[in-house]
Amino acid sequence: MTLVLTIIGFLGGVHLAMMLIAACYRVIDLWYRISDFWLSISMRILLLAVINLVPHLLAADLISDDLLTGFMWGQVFFACFHVGIYWLARLGL
Repeated sequence: MTLVLTIIGFLGGVHLAMMLIAACYRVIDLWYRISDFWLSISMRILLLAVINLVPHLLAADLISDDLLTGFMWGQVFFACFHVGIYWLARLGL
C-alpha cells in the first residue's frame, strides 16, 4: 500500500507541476493579446499555485506521509526534467 500511495502522489505531483508550468507559458503564448487575457491567465496561475500548496498545508493532518513524499518528489522531478530538457534543447543535443 505504501508503494501505491507513493506512486499516486508522484504522478499527481508531476501532473500539477506540469499544469502550473503550462499556465505560466500562457503569458508568452498570448502576449500579443495580453490585455484581453491577463485576468484569466493570472487567475489560472493563482489557482494552480494554491492547488499545488494544498497538500503541503494539509500534510500534518489529512494526508499520509507516503502520498505527500511522492507528491513532493513528483514536483521536484518535473521541475528538474523541464529545466534539463530546456537546456539540452538550447545546446542542440
